[in-house]
Amino acid sequence: MKQSKFVISKILFFLVGTFLLSSCIKNDSTIAGDAKVIFSNYVSTGLSKDFYLDSVKYGSAVSYGSSTAYVVVPVNTYLPDGQTYKFTAKNYNTTSGLKGSLSHLIKIGKNYSVFYTKTKGTTPDSLLLIHEDDLRPDVNNTRLFFINLGYTLGSKVVIRDSLNTFTKTLDYGDMTDYISVRFAGKNKIYVNLVDSANVVDTLKANRFSTGKIVTIVLDGNKGGKLLERLIANN
Repeated sequence: MKQSKFVISKILFFLVGTFLLSSCIKNDSTIAGDAKVIFSNYVSTGLSKDFYLDSVKYGSAVSYGSSTAYVVVPVNTYLPDGQTYKFTAKNYNTTSGLKGSLSHLIKIGKNYSVFYTKTKGTTPDSLLLIHEDDLRPDVNNTRLFFINLGYTLGSKVVIRDSLNTFTKTLDYGDMTDYISVRFAGKNKIYVNLVDSANVVDTLKANRFSTGKIVTIVLDGNKGGKLLERLIANN
């Protein structure tokens, strides 16, 4: 009889412990997966920028023409499609958000690039753009992604390689798919404005490595000069 009571007590202890543990898990709203986000600033005027998702700062004092590394962002696993965040840029160490904030769905295991830029025109306004990055490497080539954020540029931008495997023409805000490029044989990338065909910038093969993924941002300085910014994604 004593043995039976002992067994019953052990069973009750186990059931109570299991119930308490499951209650803790169900009530823990902090359980999350994660995504990764790069923040970049391509506005040539004003202060460095801080970047927020909802009320939490994830990028601090990002100066013009620079980017953060990938920053880990939690994603609530109880939301089956991902978690929607409000993205906001602020001037460094200030509290007021700039125009152009947006909401975007962030999914577990995905990688994103956030670009702070301006609209093109006589009175440009702040603008945030978000791109979902594809970080699957090509073991035989370099994968390139181009985006034109040159709001001060006077015309579209032409991109091609010296082996003539691709040619793209991008207006402001345009972007390419990922382009696999083989840089063996000293292949180069040529970039020029449509209205300045004789002024060509060259990106040499030694700036690229096989198996790497690179974002190339087409930018313009205050005077409208074409610039190329390279972001290593892996």
